[in-house]
Amino acid sequence: MKLHLFRGKRYTQVEKARQKAHSFFITLSVSGLDYSHIYTPSGKKYAEGTNNSFGICFPGYIIDFSYNSSRENYVLACETEGIYHEDNMLFPVMEHDGMKIPLLKGRRLTCGETLALRNIFERIIALKDSPLPGNIFMAEQLAISLLGELAVKDELTTDPEYPDPPAKKLKQMIDRDIRFEVSLKDCCKKTGYSVSHIRKMFVRHFGIDPGEYRQRKKLERVFSLMSAGNMSLKEVAGEIGMKNVTHLNLFIRKRCNMTPGELYRNFRNKKSFPELIL
Repeated sequence: MKLHLFRGKRYTQVEKARQKAHSFFITLSVSGLDYSHIYTPSGKKYAEGTNNSFGICFPGYIIDFSYNSSRENYVLACETEGIYHEDNMLFPVMEHDGMKIPLLKGRRLTCGETLALRNIFERIIALKDSPLPGNIFMAEQLAISLLGELAVKDELTTDPEYPDPPAKKLKQMIDRDIRFEVSLKDCCKKTGYSVSHIRKMFVRHFGIDPGEYRQRKKLERVFSLMSAGNMSLKEVAGEIGMKNVTHLNLFIRKRCNMTPGELYRNFRNKKSFPELIL
């Protein structure tokens, strides 16, 4: 599989259009999307976009979309070899090292995932704008790595929405524990597998370590509570299982490179999402 990145751009203007994709697109929609419908050249529906979503689109496909004044989305325009999709295919396919790897057309993201991918898209665009060949090479390698985020983890016939029950069970336990009262170790034990084994299963099916997934869920919860604007820092800390504001301060500094107070002001002033430190 080869990829040549010839343009990357962040869009913020209000726009409503029906356009034909002139190249292979890797896209990230953060906010402001009213609707997005993508059709193959034959007119068959290919995919629908939403806010907090990430996907791919092929040359010649028709994109019918509308963005409002809160628009923020990113598009990487590329020339590719070894990646294709046809009307009768369940998934697009990427050829790599003699293998045919099925890809999701797109996927919805959590708030934390959107922030993480937003940072990657911005870095790719910055590297691409550099005159240094090494930076352009790095931008294209990062763009290829984004496709890995869409790789279907099992065989082509496997439904990616239904991974092995133990890994799914662990994810459900993490998702339900919104106050973070149960330790990750205890959650792992409840699956009936050893901690090391269930971690490997989780990574294989969801592409992320369960500990990191739980931390991102915790950050999502912090964003949700702070954006409401009616809780003290002590109350926010308590809601995510932290004993005091000091722990919250360390957590937010590590993840967002700012203090809780600065993060609160960020939401109060309705600025963009803070930069996420992974």
